[in-house]
Amino acid sequence: MMQTRGMKLWSGLNVALGALSFTVLLDGIWFWIGFACAAAALILGGKGRKSPYKGKQICSVASIVLAIGAAVCYLISMFSMGYSMPDIL
Repeated sequence: MMQTRGMKLWSGLNVALGALSFTVLLDGIWFWIGFACAAAALILGGKGRKSPYKGKQICSVASIVLAIGAAVCYLISMFSMGYSMPDIL
């Protein structure tokens, strides 16, 4: 089956939001932008995984993996700088 242009745009947006979620590693407003992108990537990615189109499913899973990877990198970097979990939250 062939994907429509809108579906390709949706999939690309998911992956872009997942990649932008790594801005949580920066300070200030960039943290909140990255947090919003991660949340959006998880929400949109979760919906896209249910699609009958294989390409859209792959992009959705990739966006979820990127968003979760950004969160893990953030936690590791905070722990490595000596912050405790209550300080991070």
